[in-house]
Amino acid sequence: MDISIVLPMGTRVYRRRAIGRFSYINQWVKYSLCLANFIFLATGTVILLFGIIAFIESGGIPKHSNITALQWIFNLTVLCIGVGVVTVFVSLGGFIGSLRENRCLLKFYYSMLTVLFLVEVVCCVLFFIYRDTAIKKVEDLIRITFVTQYREIGFEDTTNFMDFIQKELHCCGPKTYTDWTANRYFSCNETNTSPEACGVPYSCCRRMNNININVINTSCGFGAQKLLAPLAGRLVWTTGCVQATISLIDMNIVPVACAVSGVAVLQLVAILLAKTLHTQIGDQLRLLQQENVTY
Repeated sequence: MDISIVLPMGTRVYRRRAIGRFSYINQWVKYSLCLANFIFLATGTVILLFGIIAFIESGGIPKHSNITALQWIFNLTVLCIGVGVVTVFVSLGGFIGSLRENRCLLKFYYSMLTVLFLVEVVCCVLFFIYRDTAIKKVEDLIRITFVTQYREIGFEDTTNFMDFIQKELHCCGPKTYTDWTANRYFSCNETNTSPEACGVPYSCCRRMNNININVINTSCGFGAQKLLAPLAGRLVWTTGCVQATISLIDMNIVPVACAVSGVAVLQLVAILLAKTLHTQIGDQLRLLQQENVTY
C-alpha cells in the first residue's frame, strides 16, 4: 500500500511501499553511473598496462644525458601511463562512489569531471582565439620532443609514431622538412659528418624506393634539407605534419564535430548523474535520521 509522507524539509514523498522501505535513490541512476564508470575503469586499466609494458620493454627511463625532462614527459609510453592513471583514478572514484553510495567519492568524481570539462572548453576557446600562436607552440613542442627523440634508445614508440604519421599524412616534420635539423642524426651543421647529415627520415620520402616498392630505401631522404622547397618537394613531402593534421580535420569537420560533441555530452551526463545521485543519497540520509534508522 502506498502512503504519503511530508518531511520537515518540505519534500512530499508519494510511494512508500509496504514490501520495502522507501528510498530516494534512483536505482537506474545509480547503476547506469556504475556501469559507465566500470567501462571507463577497464579502458583506463588497459591503457595503463599498455603504457607500463611498453615502458618496461623500451628499457625504462632513458639514460641519455642530453634528454631533458620535457622530452621524457612527452615520451609516448609516459603519456599513455599518465592518461591511464588519470582515467583509472577518476573512474574508480565514480564506480565505487556509485556502487557503495559514498557521497565523498561522488563529490570527488563530479568535481574532477567538471574541472576536466572546463579545462577542455578553455583550451578549445583559446585555440580558436589564438589559432596561429597555438599552432606555432604545438610545432615548437613537437620539434623539441618528438623530433629530438626520433631513433633514440628508449623512444622506439615515438620513432614508430612519427614514421606512421609522416607516411599516412604525407608530411615531414612538425612545420616543414627542415625541422629535422633538430635531430642529432639529421642535424645540418658542420660538426655532423654522417651521411645522414642534412637528411630526413625515410618516412618523409614520396617514394621510398624507385625500383622495388616492397623494399624500403632508408637513404631516400639523404641531403633533402640542402635543397630548396621546390626541388626537395620532388623527393620528400614538404608540408608540416601539424598543418596536415589540421587539413585532415577540416576535411572531416562534421564527423570530428560530432565526436567532440558526443564526448562533451557524455561528460555532462556523467556530471549530472553523479550530482543527482549525490543529492539523492543526502536526502536518503536525512530521511533515515528522521526515522532513527542507522544508515
